[in-house]
Amino acid sequence: HVHDLYHRSEEMVGLTTNRHGVSHALNGPLSAISLVGASMMETISNVIETKTGEFYADYVGDLVTDVHFAYYKFAYDDWEFWPGTPYYGDHGELAEWAFGDDERYKNVISTAAIRNAQDLDELVTCNGDRMQHPLKGIVGIKISGVSEVQFKGDISIKDLHDLSPLGSTLCGPYRKANFGQQLPYSLGFSGNMIHGFDVAFSEVQFDAQSKVVLENMQSETGLVYAFSTWYNSALSFAEDVDFTVMNIRAGNQYLDDDPSANELRYQAPNYKAQACGIRIHENDEYPVTFQYGGDDASMFKQTCVRGITGCDEDAYDTFTHLGTVHNDDEDFDCDAMQMSFLLDNADGLEEHTDANVMISDWAVDVSQNKKQYYYILAIVTALSLLSIAFVALCRSYNNNKDGTQSG
Repeated sequence: HVHDLYHRSEEMVGLTTNRHGVSHALNGPLSAISLVGASMMETISNVIETKTGEFYADYVGDLVTDVHFAYYKFAYDDWEFWPGTPYYGDHGELAEWAFGDDERYKNVISTAAIRNAQDLDELVTCNGDRMQHPLKGIVGIKISGVSEVQFKGDISIKDLHDLSPLGSTLCGPYRKANFGQQLPYSLGFSGNMIHGFDVAFSEVQFDAQSKVVLENMQSETGLVYAFSTWYNSALSFAEDVDFTVMNIRAGNQYLDDDPSANELRYQAPNYKAQACGIRIHENDEYPVTFQYGGDDASMFKQTCVRGITGCDEDAYDTFTHLGTVHNDDEDFDCDAMQMSFLLDNADGLEEHTDANVMISDWAVDVSQNKKQYYYILAIVTALSLLSIAFVALCRSYNNNKDGTQSG
C-alpha cells in the first residue's frame, strides 16, 4: 500500500566552466542565482535567450557558497580533508573570481569568457537537485529488469500529489539537461512527474483475485501516468483481477485555462502535461505485451483521467493506450471525485505547504538581517578552519611521535 506522498521539486540551476558543471566537495552544484544574484541572473537569462547583449557578473554569494569557497581556499592542497573532489574550473578560477583578489579572473562569468554559441548554451545546468541527480517527481512502485514477478492480493497506490512549479528555461528548449537523465523515461524538465506503477524490461503477473487500485494522482504542472509500461515488458492478468484507475489529473493547476494559454506556457523544456491511465511505450525491437482474460480490455476500469494532453504530446483525447477511459459517463462525477480527494487530503497539503512557507520565511529573514547572517557565516567558517587546524595538529603530533619511536 503506497499512499499519501507529497512532493515539490527544488530545481538547482548551476553554472559551468570549461563546459563542465561546477560542483562542490559533496558533488553538488552551487546555485547560479546565489553566485551572481537574482538581478544578474535575469540579465544572463536574457542574453542566453536572445543571443544578444553582454553581462559581467561579480560574485554575490550566500552562506552556502561562501563556506564552500572558504573551505576550498584553505584546504585545497590537502585532499585528505575532502569527501569528494570539487570542480571550480581547471585552475580553480571560479573560486579566484569569488574572492576577487586577482584581476585575471575578474571576467570568469561574463560574455568576455564566452567563446562561441555552444559555450553560451551550456553556461547553466538544469533539471537536477542539490546533488546533481536528475529530477524524477514521484514514483509509487517501479519494477525494472526483473523476471517472474508475481503479485497476489491487494495492491493500492493512492493520494500522490506533486506541487512542483514548471522548470527553469535558462537551459533553453532541452530534451535532456542532466547527465543522469534517461530518454524517453523523462523528457525535458522532469521534477513534476508522477508514475504510479512503472514497469520496464520486466515480466509481471497479477494472480487470481488480485485487486489493483491506482487512485487520486495529481501533478499541478506535470504529467501523470497511473500505470506505465516500457520496452520489452510482458504483463499478464488473471481473468478475475480487479483493476481500477480513478481520478488522475496532470497539469491540474492549468486544466481550466484557455488552450491557447497552455500552448504558450508549455514550451520545451516544459512539455505538455500528459495524463494516461495505462501507457505503453514500445518499438518493433522491444515490444510490450498484455495478456488478460476476455475478448476486450473492459477489465481495466478507468475513470476521470484529465490532463493538458493525453497519453502523448498531441493526443488530446487519448487518455489510455489500453481499454477505455470514462470521463463523461453519467455514472461518474469527476468533479465530485476531485473535491473528495482534496477534502480527504487537506491536512497533508496544509502540512506540506506550511513546510515550504517556513523555508521561504527563513530565506527572507536571512536576507533582511545581513548582520546576523554574517555572524553565522563567520562562526561556521571559523569552526571549519579550526577543524582543519585540529586535524593537521593531530597529524603532526603523530608524525613526530612515530619519528621519535623509530629513532
